Amino acid sequence: MIPTAGILPRVLGIAGLALLLAGSVAAPEDLSPGWAGPDLAAAEERARKTGQPLLVLVRRPQCVPCDNLERWLTEDPEIARLTRPFIRLRIDIHDPAARSAAARLGARVVPAVILLGPGGMEATRRQRHVKRSWLVEQLQVVAFRHGRARSRPSPSAEDLLASLRRLQEWGDLEGAARLRDHLSAADLPASGAAARAPSPSPPPRPVATRRDIDDLLDQEDDPAALRRAAFELSRWLEERDNARMALHALMGALERIGADPVTRARAGFLAARRRIRLEPTRQELMAARRRVPDSVPQLLALARVAETSGRLYQAYHAAEAAAVYAPGDAWVALELYRLQLLIHLNSRKTGSRAPT
Repeated sequence: MIPTAGILPRVLGIAGLALLLAGSVAAPEDLSPGWAGPDLAAAEERARKTGQPLLVLVRRPQCVPCDNLERWLTEDPEIARLTRPFIRLRIDIHDPAARSAAARLGARVVPAVILLGPGGMEATRRQRHVKRSWLVEQLQVVAFRHGRARSRPSPSAEDLLASLRRLQEWGDLEGAARLRDHLSAADLPASGAAARAPSPSPPPRPVATRRDIDDLLDQEDDPAALRRAAFELSRWLEERDNARMALHALMGALERIGADPVTRARAGFLAARRRIRLEPTRQELMAARRRVPDSVPQLLALARVAETSGRLYQAYHAAEAAAVYAPGDAWVALELYRLQLLIHLNSRKTGSRAPT
């Protein structure tokens, strides 16, 4: 209606246009999802024909958490809108007609939300305690997975340079090196944020032990200054092949300033790069993700650590979540495409099913 605003007054007149606009505002958008079910087989057949994913709500009567979850799915405007790409089933485990569907899904605990791909392969589920943040993220992740184009992304040089600046800020040195391979020499400026990061400055005093690191960090009262000091010290130590001390500097900063997604991401990228402390770092990143689910640097660091640990599916899922929160980021798109190819190659070798 906006593009034709200059033409409509001549056709309808000012009064007619005002009535038309008023009518469009007065008519609220119907966001309530239409529920199907409990015929799971029919829904799966429809999904195969249409390419739509499936959303299954499993509940029972007189269940307050079930009612609350269904209210989110039907009355919360943001969540109801996100359910639109899905074929939506509501299954009551006490309904005799639904027992076979519940058994096929392995649904024994309520409430539960189960998301399936068009081919019937389960994407994710959460039961009993379903958080709103998880629901919002996973609805976007699964819809994105089954709705995006399958072609390789072709980001512009400007988009790649913007991603390169972010990778350097987040401490993803390996990612920055890979990303430079996508850029020609003419695209890379000779200096500035998009060029290679300058060598870190040496610390003001000798650093030989972890106690020396702690003493240096204790001198900084301002959180921003402490973060910068830890970043610089960590890079300086890593360049001298002392990766464990470098990681200790980042962890020391986290102990002093609390939750900081970029510092946590830097620790993750460093651990993956040097293959040290991988499992504890992975667990720390997963816990940090629960606290700050939409942090793109933390998600990319989790993807890198998971991939280095041989957990390709977890890496792929973390990259998918990053793509939801940063849909225009060139590096996120390239990483997701790369991980998807790795999973498909691995699936051919092992005979397992790759996510589709």
